Amino acid sequence: MNKSISASLFVAVCLLGEPALASQTPKCEAELVKFTSGAKKGVMVYKYVATALMSGTQSSLTAAIRCVWAVWPKRDGALVRELVANFLVLCLKNPEIFLSVASDEANNIQSLIDELYLGFVAGDRGQQQHLEQLRQSLTRKLLLIKEGVGGEVKSRNKDLLIAQLDSIRVQLID
Repeated sequence: MNKSISASLFVAVCLLGEPALASQTPKCEAELVKFTSGAKKGVMVYKYVATALMSGTQSSLTAAIRCVWAVWPKRDGALVRELVANFLVLCLKNPEIFLSVASDEANNIQSLIDELYLGFVAGDRGQQQHLEQLRQSLTRKLLLIKEGVGGEVKSRNKDLLIAQLDSIRVQLID
């Protein structure tokens, strides 16, 4: 399980140009929420996020972030790591959009911050280095966002995310 989560992060970041994913991507968030199986939800969320990252438009990124938030309250132990990985990749792609959408998720943002460490578990040294680079890159991007931009809630969420990212150390599971 640990290797698959890190692998999904790596694939999402490195293989974004796969056009076949676009045809398999669900057309709306409701399609994702109806799945009862955590495994099916994880695959569908991943495809939705990968397609949004390929397009890179503000509307597709916003929709993908809302999609992951829609599934978040229904997460289970198997799904939580994949959702955290998707949140990390989306936040890295555009932290401003991520924080804007997260400010609407007052009930969920603290649970994400509390479980953020689950996205930083590696199965080998290569994944460990990749995840450490991801953690550092995300922290740098969040620090570049000007103070006060987007309101008090967005700024508070940014500060909470930075503090949590600073406290996280990538775990290596042999």
